[in-house]
Amino acid sequence: MSDSIGRAIASLTYAIQDNPVLTAEDALQIATLIPTLHQSIAPDSVAGSDPQSAAQQDPRFAIALASSAEAAAHEALRTQTLATHLVESTAAHTLTSDELEAVRSGTIDFTREAHRSGQRPGFRNSTDLLASWLRLENFEAKRRIASAHHVFAQFDYQHQQFPAQFPLMAQRFQDASRPAR
Repeated sequence: MSDSIGRAIASLTYAIQDNPVLTAEDALQIATLIPTLHQSIAPDSVAGSDPQSAAQQDPRFAIALASSAEAAAHEALRTQTLATHLVESTAAHTLTSDELEAVRSGTIDFTREAHRSGQRPGFRNSTDLLASWLRLENFEAKRRIASAHHVFAQFDYQHQQFPAQFPLMAQRFQDASRPAR
């Protein structure tokens, strides 16, 4: 590891541990960084190609990378399910088109209240927003909403909140020492 990358990782790790509750801006910056980190691990790897670096030819690297990738996948699933829950619980489908454009362009102003559509929203519900925004099939968006209902909260047609559908599964899901699946 290069010295500058090692120092940057140590500094970021310390900053995260020092401030366990991140601001919205910091959380989004870290979330944006994660795919870049994944891509930098094996930038020249292509499906079916031979490993390029000496580290990639080492079986110890292979199993360590597989373990880290599995842990990252579990945390990604937790984050994905939480994000789905937040999309529904905040009624994000009622945001105005200007607010949605600000989210897409990364120019969100968290110092003020979100503007919501006073008329008919641009999306019928959270499922439609997720499917359109993330370019998912409608079935996958519904599956994610259902998964969020299993471990977070459920909502009725009047947006009244009810407890998680499966409380014991919710407890297990919240335990970071266990896989999210």
